[in-house]
Amino acid sequence: MGLNALLDKMLVGRNERKTTKVASFCDVNILVENGLTVLDLGCGNGLFCDAISKFSSVSRAVGADVVDYRKKPIDFQLFREGERIPFDDKSFDYTFIMEVLHHSDDPERLLKEAVRVTRGSLVIFEDVVTSRSRLLFMYGLDILMNIRHGVNLPLNFRSENEWIQIFEQMNLLIRNTYDYSFYPPQRSRVFVLDVNDVCLSKDRVVPDT
Repeated sequence: MGLNALLDKMLVGRNERKTTKVASFCDVNILVENGLTVLDLGCGNGLFCDAISKFSSVSRAVGADVVDYRKKPIDFQLFREGERIPFDDKSFDYTFIMEVLHHSDDPERLLKEAVRVTRGSLVIFEDVVTSRSRLLFMYGLDILMNIRHGVNLPLNFRSENEWIQIFEQMNLLIRNTYDYSFYPPQRSRVFVLDVNDVCLSKDRVVPDT
């Protein structure tokens, strides 16, 4: 058995548990309207996109990424890093960017493209830097999980305040923020952003499930 196959076998349960947790969180807190169109930008293995495509509230879910290592037969578009995303302006009610911005050489450019194709809200999951030791852990985990798939690894991790400054400079309204950590050494944040005015809403904490 090759290394990739061995790692996939070892991680399949972890990936499925994480997808179930994330999808349940989005079902309760975000995707609460009916007839929603959703883009999973940087969809990776496609598990999340596949999960939300089954929600009664979602009429269409599409995945897009710069590499294709899908484990599910989702509606999918491939594009090149730094280029225009292959969708028309305001195509989606929600665009999810899940643990993707730190993989981009130019996160601001990717955000601008996400804004262009979204008519409602961006939902961004990001690991945020809180200490040097946690940053080193994030580096190691990210390399282990992604290098075998050919994923770009500039490791552009930033603090929560640095991400907030970027969002504000882009005139993105921060409607909600959530604390959502999957591993004890990490601190993951969820930012729900409207694409117009700037405002930082009161912080909310998501209880463990």
